[in-house]
Amino acid sequence: MAATQKQTYLSVCKQLNEPPLRQLLETLEYGDARLDVSGIYLPRRHFRCFLHFIEERPDIEELILDGVDVGVKEAKLLKEHLLCSCVTKLSLQRIKLDSASANIIRQLCIENSNLVSVMLPETYVPSYLVDEIMLIVDLNRLNVESLRSTNTAGVLQGTSTIARWKLCRGKKDHSFSSALQLSSSATKRMVDDFVTSYKSVFIDFSFQPGTFNHPVAGIEAIRWSTYCGLSMFHKGKRDGSKGLFSPSSHYNNQNLCATLNILRFYDILSKSLLLERYPQSGLYVFRFFVDGLPVEICVDDLVPCVYVSGRCTVVGLSSCCSPFYAAILEKAVAKAIGGYRYLQELSLCDYIELLTGCTCFEVNLLRQSPVSTTFDTLRSLNEDGHKLVAYAIPRTLIEERILEDSGMCCRIPFTILKTDICQKHDTHYVFLVQLAAPLTGRLLKYAFEYEIYKTEEVNENCVFWLTFENFAAAFERVFLLLWPFDDAVLNHKATVEFQAASEFLSGSSQFAKNSSFLIQNEGGSSTPVMVSLVASSAPHTQIGAQCLFYKGVGAGNEASQRHYNVSKNNAVFESEEFEGNEGAVFFNLLPAECLQMTLSSHVPSSFRIRISAVGNVSGIQLPDTMVSLTFSGKWNTLLKAKRFSDDILRLRTIDGERTINLVLALSQATGDSPPFPHGVLGWNGTSTNVVDTTKPGFSTQQEKSTLCVHSFVLTLAAGESIFLLPYCCGGRCPDGYDLTVFCEERFAQSRVKTTSVL
Repeated sequence: MAATQKQTYLSVCKQLNEPPLRQLLETLEYGDARLDVSGIYLPRRHFRCFLHFIEERPDIEELILDGVDVGVKEAKLLKEHLLCSCVTKLSLQRIKLDSASANIIRQLCIENSNLVSVMLPETYVPSYLVDEIMLIVDLNRLNVESLRSTNTAGVLQGTSTIARWKLCRGKKDHSFSSALQLSSSATKRMVDDFVTSYKSVFIDFSFQPGTFNHPVAGIEAIRWSTYCGLSMFHKGKRDGSKGLFSPSSHYNNQNLCATLNILRFYDILSKSLLLERYPQSGLYVFRFFVDGLPVEICVDDLVPCVYVSGRCTVVGLSSCCSPFYAAILEKAVAKAIGGYRYLQELSLCDYIELLTGCTCFEVNLLRQSPVSTTFDTLRSLNEDGHKLVAYAIPRTLIEERILEDSGMCCRIPFTILKTDICQKHDTHYVFLVQLAAPLTGRLLKYAFEYEIYKTEEVNENCVFWLTFENFAAAFERVFLLLWPFDDAVLNHKATVEFQAASEFLSGSSQFAKNSSFLIQNEGGSSTPVMVSLVASSAPHTQIGAQCLFYKGVGAGNEASQRHYNVSKNNAVFESEEFEGNEGAVFFNLLPAECLQMTLSSHVPSSFRIRISAVGNVSGIQLPDTMVSLTFSGKWNTLLKAKRFSDDILRLRTIDGERTINLVLALSQATGDSPPFPHGVLGWNGTSTNVVDTTKPGFSTQQEKSTLCVHSFVLTLAAGESIFLLPYCCGGRCPDGYDLTVFCEERFAQSRVKTTSVL
């Protein structure tokens, strides 16, 4: 991440052994492109340090030095550093300059063609020098405007005004000590035969107390039948149970508890978790899911416990109606992930995926997006029939107390039933969310009551309305659940899978060569699409995978459909960076919309890509249709306050007159500073005689970006070549650059030393 202006200033002060100015630090907090130090006392001894800082910051474009004490020495420093800076506007009002100092400022304007404005009102300086300085600055401005007239702006992707929702999630790569194994039907029959043939109690030798990997010290274990004989508990019936699960007071298994309460609300517990049970033999078989595929876990009924004051207590998850089922289910989960110690590492989404095979997305209600946008997202998902669950997880005891006082129970699921907009006199009044939660007997302090919006009791659940503001403040986040067995989204009409790679970083000039896909909605209505990525390997480094989406071309052959003028800056929208080696993005594809998706990652990686959708959606992997040439070089040739490439790049074709399409991608190395302004000047002709930096035949817009892309359509006469000259502004910009040229034609390439031409 680039350093802030304040951080850069402190670093420069430390480097030059100068104490920082408190007032200047306060001004730099805002990070503006316009830096005004006219109200700050700037000692002469601090002038070099200050100007060195200006040189380091390409984001400072306007410098106001009104009233600052400037002598000959300071004027020389000003010229030295502004020649290497990105400042284009300078104000020197209310300053007394002698002839020597004014001549230095005049020379600065001559040598720095980027300086297009110098303010000198109320400045004591010979009038003839003022006229000369203003004339030079006017010529600089006219020259810049002339160059802009030949510029081709960076490629932008047109975005639709229709609101779009998208949800993203990543999955961390947990290095568990035990891997889930799919039980074959033959193994299952052997277990069945063992249980029915012998009266002895089943013992799971693969998961004994010594391998529980339990976070509680001094743990012991007890058979559930023995525990029932020692206590007042009995084995409650699991089916039809309305009791909530409660977490352990000995260690953190709250996310598992939350997941089971959510599943209990949707009556999923009795559908798929427990496949077989043999109570007399103590054998229980559960079904979980890994990567959407079912696996079977066999466990015995030996559960962890502690003895306190002669009393035996099961330390894990419990339920008031079925404590045995809670303990044995937690044991199966612990066995699946390598031990009880790892229970606290899995998120709520991880547990939902493990227990049901569904996909879970988190919606952050407190993001900086407008309230109406977040509400419309929930409303759209709700109307499409998706299941939405809100879950209050307080971070502190104070937050927990506030929630409890408002009647909102922590760590139990609140299901979102409906969303609505309450209106009075045909005008907008308030956004509303209808929730359902198990009855707790508490009075809901913030429940919304008005006309048809009432609190009710339905099937032992409390159904009530909240304003969206109160809802967001209480929960902060909600979860979208996509079930694999009864939700239409997972019963996809269209699912395609690809093997693909991301070889180049988003800041690389070769970024467009990464794998790209075309996703097209061939229907007339919006439809949800899910794109999931799984890394082929699990390296220890953070992959940082990301999907970037661009406006696509749906008609024509595949060769005409792929865009190469893509970068991270011009995406229509993008996923978040996935935390681990797996991730998914879920978004709505607008009617008849066509998108190009391009992969990005921090390190070269291979992925399995799955594109799934409900509606009439097609997905293809786009072939590589353009050839590319990549030039790496340095820009150390200084001219008119610009750093030009040491080499002019020449591209030649042996064919006759023709029209060609070019995409230029220019990237600069990244550092602590923000990106410096850079661009490319171009000419077409038969020799280097056409190269003139004041009269380019074509040029890119000057951009402050790590990577900028530009498209050109050029007509070349027979025997003509293309000459390209990259440049950057600012003496502190990184030395190296990469320029990649994408074209449908193949060119012969060569280099000419810039100093031999300019």
